[in-house]
Amino acid sequence: MATQTKDIPRRKPRRRRRLMLSIQLLLVAGFVLGLWFSFKGEVLDQRPAPARLGDLKLVHEVKGDEALSEVNKLHGTEIKLVSAAIEHYANDNESSRAIVYVGTAGNTGAAQQLTAMMTDAIKKGRTPFSNVRRAALPEHEVFQVDGPGGMHFYYSSMQVPGSVVWITVEAKNALSILEEAMDTF
Repeated sequence: MATQTKDIPRRKPRRRRRLMLSIQLLLVAGFVLGLWFSFKGEVLDQRPAPARLGDLKLVHEVKGDEALSEVNKLHGTEIKLVSAAIEHYANDNESSRAIVYVGTAGNTGAAQQLTAMMTDAIKKGRTPFSNVRRAALPEHEVFQVDGPGGMHFYYSSMQVPGSVVWITVEAKNALSILEEAMDTF
């Protein structure tokens, strides 16, 4: 009578199993981070705009790639932004209006650097804007400039960290509209 021998499966060495598990965990973590950064730029940073700013109502908005393209076109160069949004507000007869541009630079340091670059470019006369000065808002650094199409303000956002906001207002109550915009943008 012949004895049967069973083939005993060989166990993988523990080191190799640990290495494979580590690689799998890194791949999953990389995938999850990739998804998060993708959605962060496209979805999470795109907060809904308020339906009203003072007596102005939201009449048009541009977001995503189209907004990034418009911002770059305005600057005549590609600005390093993660996302952008452009919100148009007007009263019923369109005698008063505001346009809010929100560009997400990625982090607070990048937004502050972008704000400083804008200030330097305006001071050097490289834009259609001039006369950079601090707006009369003591709680936050907001710059005001002279230029075509209304009163112009810009700042690094406290509400949307990592973002720079430019708002152009054609209205008698421009400062109150600016203050209301700062609560959201």
